[in-house]
Amino acid sequence: MNNLKKAGAIGGAIVIVACWPLAVGQIGQRILTEGAQNAGNDRVAVSLVKYDRGYLSSEVQTKITLLDPRLKQQFIADGLPTEFVLNSHVSHGVVSLSSQTTLADYRDFPMTLQTTTQLNGNTDFNLVLNAWNYHRDGKEPFTVSLSPSYLKGMVTKLGEVKFESKIPSLAIDFDNQAKIVLTDMTTKGEGKQTNGFWIGDQVLTIGKLTGQGNLPEEPAKAGEEKTAPVALELNGFNYHFTSKLDEQQTRFSSQHVFTLVALDSKTVHAKQMELDFALNGVDSNAFKQLSNLYQNNPSLSNEEIGKALPYVDTLFSQGFDVSLGKMDATIGEGRFTSQVSLSVPKGTEHVSQNPAAVVTALTGHIGTTASTALLEQFPEMHKWADELVVMEMATQNDKGYALKAEIKDGSVVFDNGEKIPLISLVMMGMRGY
Repeated sequence: MNNLKKAGAIGGAIVIVACWPLAVGQIGQRILTEGAQNAGNDRVAVSLVKYDRGYLSSEVQTKITLLDPRLKQQFIADGLPTEFVLNSHVSHGVVSLSSQTTLADYRDFPMTLQTTTQLNGNTDFNLVLNAWNYHRDGKEPFTVSLSPSYLKGMVTKLGEVKFESKIPSLAIDFDNQAKIVLTDMTTKGEGKQTNGFWIGDQVLTIGKLTGQGNLPEEPAKAGEEKTAPVALELNGFNYHFTSKLDEQQTRFSSQHVFTLVALDSKTVHAKQMELDFALNGVDSNAFKQLSNLYQNNPSLSNEEIGKALPYVDTLFSQGFDVSLGKMDATIGEGRFTSQVSLSVPKGTEHVSQNPAAVVTALTGHIGTTASTALLEQFPEMHKWADELVVMEMATQNDKGYALKAEIKDGSVVFDNGEKIPLISLVMMGMRGY
């Protein structure tokens, strides 16, 4: 009897092992089908064209369609397709599925996507792009040259993403001898797409970017056009983006931090540049609707503006904060720093009908410093700073100039108590003064 039990157990185990690849294939098909259904958004549609499931492997075909009007328009202008079909060979492992994916209609395109999907739905991916050259003919022809690059990371069943990528070099050459060269570009991020928002962190770094070409000068005579050589070099660029939703998922906040080691051109020599901008507590639904309207219609018609106005009213009625936490730069031998914070209080109603309501409701503060060495490079700014000191709206010492002011009750209030109506400054700005 014991031998029969042992034989039965062994036989059952053999049957399970023999059938397991089929089970993995079936589970994998469900995972990949659900993944394709959840992968699409308002910019990209993903659909399964074919799924031929076998014993140890499956053949899968997936179609990706661009939906974003602006992106589609750009692809069409560059002579690129707006639909891509992917062929994937999927191997059934013991506890995972491994696949290798290529472009169906562009077999010579040097791209391969390798993925490993666990049976719990989590997927590791590695997209490898070998050296690639692309030339576009037409009215403004150009050539793109890309060195071997990669994008890899992981996507969970819940839609959480962690990724990193690197492009060692990218060059764009134009027929008019202009050229853009980018080296050591990397990205990394971690987060999730929630209610139409990316929630998490993203970092972009560029080791160096150079550009050269010719730009038109003012013609010496009617009908003549002269050009001047232009050269630009950026070193050590870094962009860090973070975003979040509150617990109720009704308020969206984001922070954008830009840093640059050096910027050199014919007219500008700057270094140690930093910009820290934050948007806090905006109504998430209104902000999303406005973003979608603009992305889908970059040139807004009167009808689309009419659709946007209720969301603008909601955005301001719910209140939000804007801050320029830091704007610093060394320009030539001088230094400039500035901090600005603005708050639109909740209850600022009907701004589309009465824009002045924003001006009277706005609160915040401004702080700016500029070194003497900086202002000596810009005589008009130096003259303006001296006038502010005479009016006791700014202070001066051996290092330079400083200005501090509060924004309240519809006015800019300086340290000496002097007030300037904010609406007058807005009107001056609109007139270009």
